[in-house]
Amino acid sequence: MITLDERQKQFCEQLDDRSRFIELFRFLPDVYFFCKDREGRFIFANQAEAEAFGVGSIDDIIGKTDFDFFEPELAEKYLQEDRQVMETGTPVDNKAWLVPNMQGRLNWYLSSKMPLYSTDGQVIGIAGVMRDLSVSGTVLDPYRQFSEVLSYVQEHYADKIEVGDLASTAHMSVSTLERKFSELFHISPMQYVMQVRLQAASEMLVHTTKSVGEIAIDCGFYDQSHLTRHFKTAREMTPLQYRKRRG
Repeated sequence: MITLDERQKQFCEQLDDRSRFIELFRFLPDVYFFCKDREGRFIFANQAEAEAFGVGSIDDIIGKTDFDFFEPELAEKYLQEDRQVMETGTPVDNKAWLVPNMQGRLNWYLSSKMPLYSTDGQVIGIAGVMRDLSVSGTVLDPYRQFSEVLSYVQEHYADKIEVGDLASTAHMSVSTLERKFSELFHISPMQYVMQVRLQAASEMLVHTTKSVGEIAIDCGFYDQSHLTRHFKTAREMTPLQYRKRRG
């Protein structure tokens, strides 16, 4: 966490409008910027964040929460992390998140968050940024070695995929792939494959009339029971319950 020296403090105290710093994020289209209050409501955001949420204007975000844009399970995870940052005062530094975009496809993002304090020292919210792993910058270099693996899974999730296939794609041994992937993304390569398949199945359940059995085969599961078992574990409901609720 950055500590301001006396010169920095004096400079900041002289600023007429400190909020103008926020306008800088308008010129960073590859950075998703936001501020939330203690209740999780968006107070500030940039245009990139608005577009990522599938809305046309920043005004369409202000006052809303993650529950207005994401599935409850993911929104609750965001909220839990926000609370942890506010309660401990400890920032989150470049944490990898697997997030569906507006087309329903899962993308990896790096998220950083820090607590925001009032003039009397009370935590009043958080500020955060998220960056797509395709964005340039040395901080993302360790993740780029897996770009071909991530693309391979997105393109071939309907096919039979084994960890050896992913290791060959990354030009690594299986043990090296599993170790490095888990260190960076906090899930195993095959857990990532499963999440991509489940997200694809979720999209088909909502946007098609295919049967659960058809969707299972189309998304790389052995059969309907295989999909249903993993779906209930991840979503805490059956595929048909999910279709009814989201439909």
